[in-house]
Amino acid sequence: MALILLTSCGGGEDPKSDTGSARNASALKRSQPVAAPTLTAAWTELPNAGVATPSGPGGRAWTEMTWDPVRAEIVLFGGNGPNLYDNDIWSYKTETGAWTLLDPHTHCPGNEGYSKPNGTDDTNFKYDPVNNLYWAFGAASGYRCIGLGPSRIAAPGSGPTTIVDPSLSADVDDHYTEWFVNSTDGTAKVVDYDAGTRTLSLATPLASLTAGSTYRLYATSGAGFWYFDPTTQVWVGQNTPPGNTGPIPTQARIAPAVDYSVVDEAFALWGGLSMGSDRSVWKLDVRTKKWTQLPVPAGGAPAHRRELLNSFVYDKVNDVFILFGGVCSYAFDTACPEGTVSGQTWAYRLATNTWVNMNPSTAPTPRAQHLMVYDDEHGIIVLFGGGAGGSETNDTWVYHYASNTWTPLAPASAPPPRRLGQVAYNPVTRQTIIFGGATTGVGQRSDIWALKLTSGAPPNTPPSVSLTSPAPGSTYTAPATIALAASASDT
Repeated sequence: MALILLTSCGGGEDPKSDTGSARNASALKRSQPVAAPTLTAAWTELPNAGVATPSGPGGRAWTEMTWDPVRAEIVLFGGNGPNLYDNDIWSYKTETGAWTLLDPHTHCPGNEGYSKPNGTDDTNFKYDPVNNLYWAFGAASGYRCIGLGPSRIAAPGSGPTTIVDPSLSADVDDHYTEWFVNSTDGTAKVVDYDAGTRTLSLATPLASLTAGSTYRLYATSGAGFWYFDPTTQVWVGQNTPPGNTGPIPTQARIAPAVDYSVVDEAFALWGGLSMGSDRSVWKLDVRTKKWTQLPVPAGGAPAHRRELLNSFVYDKVNDVFILFGGVCSYAFDTACPEGTVSGQTWAYRLATNTWVNMNPSTAPTPRAQHLMVYDDEHGIIVLFGGGAGGSETNDTWVYHYASNTWTPLAPASAPPPRRLGQVAYNPVTRQTIIFGGATTGVGQRSDIWALKLTSGAPPNTPPSVSLTSPAPGSTYTAPATIALAASASDT
């Protein structure tokens, strides 16, 4: 998948142009010390000998990874990998550099049933600590599987709302109910299946369908909203009949903003590219596995935005989500025209359903497809890389919510520039881990790096002193008076 980032507006959109920005940032509760910590950054490339396929995931982009505290490993899902659109799960052990395959890739499973999501990119992937589950949110890349399913032929007796097909294998009535039929006339849902006569009944007519017509039958075409149990190795799709627990976020969501609140025991989902206008936050209660659509708050919300993987991070100390960057969506949104690359910092509180445009005095340049994660040790959010236009960056920033401060860090070295990578925080080693991504002119990456932050400024280097007089080798006869002269520099 390619993205062209069209416009960049200095520090992002005009703070006054987005609704809700008039609220003062200090209105949110602050529990951290007001002063931002002074931090020193050091990047280190980690061992990654096993990354090559088939023993490892290979290079990956357009997805996310998450920390699993039970395995004490980082876990990665799907994305753009060796199969172009993948749906496998891998774990990575930071201390050893070992990759482990937890769930293998399956080609277009939605053409056969509801066993797991189709291979996809642009999908959020998060850990659920209450249920020990991995959640995959959104993306519609699976639609490519429709054309890859078997082509079938309607038998005599078929018509616009009925398909007779003796080759259908299911021997149980209603097995194909809620599946879809695709033909030259479009798509229709199956509302009934008679196993005895091998007959499908359609909810809406496909006008030219008749005996001899070709069609494709599939269960699901998108990635949707799924959770995976690493203990039982079972996937459940919320927008499939086996897992339906009520309404789910509207439209197909591509690269939305998602993270988990430990206080609310819920995921918050916002934005992403969809087929309609929706600036609501959707809340997923992990105990009930049910979604609630929250109203757009009266105080306002950010303008429509997409390309938000790894860009929406929960600050557990302050119980607040931080959103930075992304690409504005929808031509009708005058607050932020389509294609504008954002440089705004927004804070969202799920308990009160309120957004605040923080408008810090200094911030990273407007960008999208960057990496953000919460650093447990220091109570700050780390940002790395991303891009705007046709180039990427490799700068490192930290955001401290209580002081509303972005601080650029100056490590001695850094990973190569990239966008569309994956990031997770390892609380055992106290490191931010980044993996993969893509760089213009280089392509997809498979390297993995660790960022270690330490408190305090870099150690002060002692000044260097050079003796300038007397000259080296000079001799004197005692008693003598000797005048010394030297030069010094503080590096």
